[in-house]
Amino acid sequence: MMTEVSPLKKRLARLRHFLPAAAFIGGFLWDAFTLGRVVTSTDLWLLGLYYLGALAGVLLLLREWNEVWRSRLTLLVQFCFGSMFSALVVCYFKSSGCWSGLFVVAVLATLLVANEFLQNRYTRTSISWSLLCLVGIMYLNFTLPHLVHRIGTIWFILSSVIGLGVVWLTWKISGRGPAHMVPPLLVAILLMIGYFGEIVPPVPLVVKQHMICTQFKKEHGEWLSVEEEQPLLVRMGIGYPQIHHAANERIYYLSSVFAPSHVEAELEHRWFKRNAAGDWQPAEVVRFAMIGGRGEGWRLDSHKATLTPGLWRVETALRDGAVIGRTEFEVTPEARHASTRYKRNALL
Repeated sequence: MMTEVSPLKKRLARLRHFLPAAAFIGGFLWDAFTLGRVVTSTDLWLLGLYYLGALAGVLLLLREWNEVWRSRLTLLVQFCFGSMFSALVVCYFKSSGCWSGLFVVAVLATLLVANEFLQNRYTRTSISWSLLCLVGIMYLNFTLPHLVHRIGTIWFILSSVIGLGVVWLTWKISGRGPAHMVPPLLVAILLMIGYFGEIVPPVPLVVKQHMICTQFKKEHGEWLSVEEEQPLLVRMGIGYPQIHHAANERIYYLSSVFAPSHVEAELEHRWFKRNAAGDWQPAEVVRFAMIGGRGEGWRLDSHKATLTPGLWRVETALRDGAVIGRTEFEVTPEARHASTRYKRNALL
């Protein structure tokens, strides 16, 4: 005798198909509302809970479960990974100062979308362990500088060792064969290559403001800059800003870099001139030893008094490391017209 399924159970069965999407959207929206413009210690603790939640889910999935509990555990892992990926997209996008850095952001964004469709795949250790290794390394790469008040290569290496070590312990607990550790190991190796190839952005540094100006001074206790107003298309990112440069006149490059309070870092401004062959030739490097921190960011300034006509680029970067911001502009020796307009900016 067949038992008739009630309409309520039919609706619930249909709704179960939307649970993966709901977990994905829920993780993303929760992170969007809780992660502020500047990452705080509270944000890092919250992301740590997501990481531990994903780790707990991955460990529990090593056991045998009935279909109901396996679905619940994979939803937990999916929600936590979704929250981690959305947060990492925001964090690494802020620190991406060039197209190579945006490659990492694109990979994270792709995984964020793919996470919606991976619920039934998280029972496979090759996928869940690889993603656990990825989010662990990238999360710790952001968190360790906050904890130790230092920014440098050693902390990325330590992040990689810890992130891979967590997966290694999971593998030891599981009793699986050595082949299961190959995908997470490849993830760690690729991240190391990306870091030393200056593809992985130098989190948690963020350039909040940068500009080229002709005057830079302090008035009534406030730092002000004066820069030429540019046409609408240039302000939209189409074309290079035009800078009129008289002989022996200083051209300033100003940037404001956010870093966690009490962090120490060595930064630099790199000046480049584009030659006739189209290559960027180094012109000057100005280094800064930054100690402490401000809510508005460190204020860096450098200048040159002799700029030949043509295209120039100035980068804000870690000393001998990755770029976190850049500006390109064109210097013209023409005298400024009486109609040239300027704007004054209060600096952060």
